[in-house]
Amino acid sequence: MAKPPSKNEFRRLWTGVGLIAACVLAVAVGRATQKPWMPDAPAYRQKGPADAKAVLAEFGDFQCPPCGRAVGVVRNIEHMYGSKLRVVFKHCPWTHSHPWAMTAAIASECAGKQGKFWEMFDKLYDNQPEWTQTDKAADVINGYAYAAKVDRAAYDQCVKGGEGERLVKEDMKDVSLHFINSTPTFFINGKRFGGAGQLSREGVNDIDRILGK
Repeated sequence: MAKPPSKNEFRRLWTGVGLIAACVLAVAVGRATQKPWMPDAPAYRQKGPADAKAVLAEFGDFQCPPCGRAVGVVRNIEHMYGSKLRVVFKHCPWTHSHPWAMTAAIASECAGKQGKFWEMFDKLYDNQPEWTQTDKAADVINGYAYAAKVDRAAYDQCVKGGEGERLVKEDMKDVSLHFINSTPTFFINGKRFGGAGQLSREGVNDIDRILGK
C-alpha cells in the first residue's frame, strides 16, 4: 500500500497546482488583452477603426489576376463586419513576371500621400485588364491618378523622384520577413491565409472567433 503524503508534500503539491493555475490565468488574460498584429503601413493604406479587434492585412500586387479576383471577397468581408474590422494593404509587386506591377504600386503610393490610395486601389483593380494589356500602362495609370484630382506637380515629383519607389520597397522587407511567396496572401491578426479561397472559407470563421460570435 502506498504511503500517504505528508503535510509538507501536500503543501508542495497545492503550491504547484496554484502556480499552474496562475500561469493558465495569466495566459488567458494576456490573450484577451493582446492587441491584434498591425503590420507597418502608412495611415492612408489602412481603413477601419484603429482599435478594431480584427485586422485583415493583404500583401498584394496590382497586376496579379488572383489579387484582382480577391477584391470582391475582401469587399464582402468589409461589408459583413463594418466598423469591427481594420484593413491594411501591403505592396508585393512581382516585377519578374508583372512588368507594370511596380509602376502601379508607386502610383498608388504617390496618390496615397494625397489621400487617394483607396481610390487608386479600386481603379487599378477594377480596370486591371485595361492597363495590363497595353505598352503605355504608365500613361494609363498616371491618368487614373490625375482623374482622382491629385496635385499633379507633387504626384509627378513623387513618381519621378523616387519617393514612391522607396515606400514600396519598405514593404518588400516585410515580404521577405514573412516569407510571402504568392499573392494575394492575407493575415488576420497575424494568422496566414493563402489566397481568396482560403480567406473566404476559413478567414471569416476566424474573424467570428476573434469577435466572439
